[in-house]
Amino acid sequence: MTSRCTDRTRDLVSSGSYDAERLWRPRLYSDLLQPFSFKQKKEAMSALTELIDHIASALMSSHAVPGSATLGKKKVQLALKKESELGEEPVSLPAGKVDLPTDDAFLPFSSSSDVGWKITGFNDNPYVWDKSAGDIKSSVLDVSLGDVNGNEIPVNGLSEAITIVLKNRPEMFQVGHLVNYKHYGNDTMAFRDFQALENATYGVTLTVRTAAFVREARMYGKLGGDPNDTDHDFSKILSWEDFEDGGNQTISAFIALPVGKVKDRNGQYTLGLLMEECLSEKCNYSVDIVRMGCRYWDSEDNAWKGDGCKVSPKTTREETVCLCDHT
Repeated sequence: MTSRCTDRTRDLVSSGSYDAERLWRPRLYSDLLQPFSFKQKKEAMSALTELIDHIASALMSSHAVPGSATLGKKKVQLALKKESELGEEPVSLPAGKVDLPTDDAFLPFSSSSDVGWKITGFNDNPYVWDKSAGDIKSSVLDVSLGDVNGNEIPVNGLSEAITIVLKNRPEMFQVGHLVNYKHYGNDTMAFRDFQALENATYGVTLTVRTAAFVREARMYGKLGGDPNDTDHDFSKILSWEDFEDGGNQTISAFIALPVGKVKDRNGQYTLGLLMEECLSEKCNYSVDIVRMGCRYWDSEDNAWKGDGCKVSPKTTREETVCLCDHT
């Protein structure tokens, strides 16, 4: 199947008149992306990767094809450019977005500022045969870089990280049971504890149901004790503009919470929440916490790994923003 498709690809691109959707569609979805066993999925992914590489190679080597091309709009997408002046607009696909570093970051690996790239987007994780795949709840983007001579440029060692924006699945953030907002003793805050890992980033969703107008919510965080407005490791003021209207007198806001060094690599972290209007008006609320992470697929070990990738503070509920310079 692969060789026939590859031959047909060369015929189409050499003539300078190819139908991108027709070229990209053959058997990818029905035959390759819906096997049942992990072994079949691994074999299918290997065949799909080989097919994508053949298509990209044919497009990159053809003089009849313009300097860039984008194929696919649904489950799998491919974007490539033969020579790209760095610092251009980010590359956007349905699966996400890639923002490459500036010219200076590539100087140790390329004598020219022109860098070619290939980006493959998957709306769903195709690398599912390792147990580490259970943590992947977003789209997947595969990024390959090369110099003008076709030599691969490694991601490891770049002075600037590549920014990769991934689409989060809606089920990644579940709203828990809403409880009555109340404080204890002389405190005016409501508190929420969780076990935090060292150098991890957590997605915190605040959901409030009330008839009152919440002008702002103040959130403070501290490792190993209760925070307040003067003693805290983290603070965030959410104005009414930061909240989204969920209907039924319910609003919600999202915070990306970074946790730094932690003794023994994990410890109790406490969030303190202050909403002035809720001291006198009835409010029900929920603070839901999800550990965020950025992973890359190690093709040699067949596993998802996180070294060399970190979560950007620009992460939102809809998108995880990753900064990667892994090997």
